Amino acid sequence: MPIVSHPEADEELVGAALWHDERQPGLGDDFLDEFGHALRRIEAEPERWP
Repeated sequence: MPIVSHPEADEELVGAALWHDERQPGLGDDFLDEFGHALRRIEAEPERWP
């Protein structure tokens, strides 16, 4: 099942990554990596998260 995101959610995600990166350089990238990992898990097994 493909995941579709809303443009405002994408903007908020970028904002959150920038916020994390301001606190510690590189943390924004780590945040986006973890977010991507979570999306891949949801996409692979959508029935686990009804």
